[in-house]
Amino acid sequence: MKARPNAIMQVMHAPAMRPVLERLLAPLEAKGVSVRVLSVDTLDRMCESTHHEGVVLLVRPTPPLGVDAVAETLIRSKGFALALDRVRNPHNVGAILRSAAFFGIDVVLLESPEGQRVLTPAAVRVAEGGAEHVVTARCTSLEEALGKLKRKGVGIVGTDRSATQRLFDAPLRGPCVLVMGNEREGLSDAIRAQCDSLVSIAGTDRVDSLNVSVAAGILLAAAAHARRAPESRAR
Repeated sequence: MKARPNAIMQVMHAPAMRPVLERLLAPLEAKGVSVRVLSVDTLDRMCESTHHEGVVLLVRPTPPLGVDAVAETLIRSKGFALALDRVRNPHNVGAILRSAAFFGIDVVLLESPEGQRVLTPAAVRVAEGGAEHVVTARCTSLEEALGKLKRKGVGIVGTDRSATQRLFDAPLRGPCVLVMGNEREGLSDAIRAQCDSLVSIAGTDRVDSLNVSVAAGILLAAAAHARRAPESRAR
């Protein structure tokens, strides 16, 4: 409601939530936004989930950026994007979006066929508001998108548990795309071939790897630190 009030088309809530939402809903109702009181069972069926906490919003999606716009954004800001290679679990994607918003990452690049939505409602819910503060970009082929970004002068850094260069020793600099693969297989060979360098997150040998959303949080924290480092040196 705070980030994109004009995108809200309809609000549906359980009866018990009305006192909590009264003040927030008043300006929306004044603008003609439809507000419906529905049973919890109806909201469950509508969301195909019980994790709506009694409030459901129907909103217009934010149009995703194209690859050219991603390059322009990163070059202008000397910033960082995160690209996900075959990471499709909505709970992981949502958690990653939340971390991306927290650390101020410029763009999250997702591979998605034409005609399919970039983010599922479940991913948006798990992001806990983060999806409203992170720019998403769509590509139909991540391999081709990364190749195009490289030709425009954007660095590509991949993550790999066997990489000899440690994340916190790597000289991360924008404009740059950080690429993460899925938990089971890591980066695909085609995506690995597009990377200028590979980094690993150092840990112990007690477990083989991190959950991808946890690893993404560490990676994005390192990127945020690298972005602030020149400012610190300037002082």
